[in-house]
Amino acid sequence: SSACSHDVRKCVMDALPQLVQICKWEADANKGQEALFSVLMVADTWSQNDWRNIISRKVKADAPNEEMGGAVEMCTSLVYTHHLVETEKIQMVKKIASKLSLGGYLRVGKPGLVLVEGASEDDCDEMLRELAHCRKVFYSMTFKSHGKTTRRVSDVNSSRLLPHKLSQLEGDKNGMDILKEACEKLGLAEVLEDVVE
Repeated sequence: SSACSHDVRKCVMDALPQLVQICKWEADANKGQEALFSVLMVADTWSQNDWRNIISRKVKADAPNEEMGGAVEMCTSLVYTHHLVETEKIQMVKKIASKLSLGGYLRVGKPGLVLVEGASEDDCDEMLRELAHCRKVFYSMTFKSHGKTTRRVSDVNSSRLLPHKLSQLEGDKNGMDILKEACEKLGLAEVLEDVVE
């Protein structure tokens, strides 16, 4: 049907900037080296895995949920690590969040904090699993979820309280103030205070 093909075209157009950004991150991560093959591999992986996830999320978000009157459960998670300062590690966190369509804030410095928001609790949990499996980048760094909230919304995109893409905050007072304000809106203010102490 033409409505279906229009929705798919719109989904493709909305997803292309994500693919371009992931390719740019891969190219930046390989600066000074031959990056073409690496970028093409990232694009291929995205088309084989991430694109399918984007389409399935779109179908899930558009499909009415009989029990909840069309509601979707969004998840927000506050993730902590001892420090987050190296460019390669910061880019890897952004790449994983982008792949899972998670938005939010990444605060660099000590401690390293990541506040993510996504369409499902599975996406937030998957981010932690992927971070745990990135030993080649993170070595002995550990990422722990210190708090998670869920809420029912009728539309994921219009109900986001955090940026749609992971936005980097500096490790200064201003960065922490932005993170605190976001945590207050999402019911994670006490969790953030415990983590920072």
